[in-house]
Amino acid sequence: MRVGITALATVLVIGLFVGPVAAAHASEQDCSVKHGVFGPCTSGAIGDGGVTLSGQDQRPASSGDSRSVSDTQVRNTSAQRPVPPPMPRGRLAADVDTPCQPGTVACLDGQHAFLPPAKAPAKPADPAPAAPAAPGVTLDDVAGFVPRDATIRSQPNGWALVGAPVNLLTDASAQVVGGTLLGRPAQVRFVPVSFTWDHGDGTSTTVEDAGSTWGDLRQQDFTATPTSHVYRQMGDRRVALTIAYSPSYRFDGGAWQAIAGTLPVTIGPVTIHVLQGSTVLVGGVCGSRTAGPGC
Repeated sequence: MRVGITALATVLVIGLFVGPVAAAHASEQDCSVKHGVFGPCTSGAIGDGGVTLSGQDQRPASSGDSRSVSDTQVRNTSAQRPVPPPMPRGRLAADVDTPCQPGTVACLDGQHAFLPPAKAPAKPADPAPAAPAAPGVTLDDVAGFVPRDATIRSQPNGWALVGAPVNLLTDASAQVVGGTLLGRPAQVRFVPVSFTWDHGDGTSTTVEDAGSTWGDLRQQDFTATPTSHVYRQMGDRRVALTIAYSPSYRFDGGAWQAIAGTLPVTIGPVTIHVLQGSTVLVGGVCGSRTAGPGC
């Protein structure tokens, strides 16, 4: 009889130790963390797009019920991706992700550096002219262009009478001469502005008129004109004329550019024979068919 009681006690003790272990083993299949046979039981799982957490509170069943009762709370917390701060106005993100120090002016999220906006390209300077503006042109630069083809004329042609006006004139006029000036094609214009006559007898006169014939002036022969001269003695006189030209130039058909000063050009001399005239009575009119002896 004592043996039977001892065996029964041994079976009960073994049952007490085996029972909770089985219960714990059964419950541990759904619990990641468990404290004892009864009490809180938590578990979790990580899935796509979130984390699932569950908790159970296991406690003994009430009287008349052999089941255990548990309160389960499940919470699904989705992983929230950090929202980057808004891009600063007036700045652009870099093309390549560049680690940077968060909180700085050009870095807010620790992953992207922000660059200042690109500035509009500056307007290019106006292109340089094809040829630089010519420096100041001087008289020496155009001296080689000056015309020298003017001639001296006189009325009567080549002779004069003592005490009678001889009409002097020239065919000089404004001329345009083409050529190369300072290495560029150019035109140079020469305008005569004054005429200085050297009469060959020690006297000279300066006028602004080139002179005209008696016929053009509608005057009688041997009358005074703005360019005439009277010799007081017989002899040959060497007459020269100095013409003062006012020059101007232009490039590529542009506006004329005046050059300060004048260029003197001397033509001649020509010889004028000064004769002594006398008055005689002749029959008829000299120069006609009825002219008599002495004409």
